[in-house]
Amino acid sequence: MGGALLLEPDGTSGPDCHRRILDMAAGLLTWAQRHGTARADLTADDLLQLVVGIALSTAHGEDRPARPDRLLDLVLDAVHTPPRRDK
Repeated sequence: MGGALLLEPDGTSGPDCHRRILDMAAGLLTWAQRHGTARADLTADDLLQLVVGIALSTAHGEDRPARPDRLLDLVLDAVHTPPRRDK
C-alpha cells in the first residue's frame, strides 16, 4: 500500500502524496546535481522508482535483514558522482 502511494496519485481529495514525495526528491536531487554529487542524467522519478523497487522487493525478507541496506548502498553507489574538484 505505501509503495503504491509513492508511485501514483491516490485519487482522493486529500494532498497528492506522490506529487509531494516526487517534488521533495527532485529538490534534493537538483541540489546534489548542482554540487556534482549525483549523476546529471538521473531524474527524481528514476530515484523514486529505485527506492520503491527496493522497498517492494524486500518487504517480506525477514530471512535476510541486511538486504535492504545492501541494495540501497548499491543504488547510491550507482547514482553517485564523486565531488568536483575545483582547480
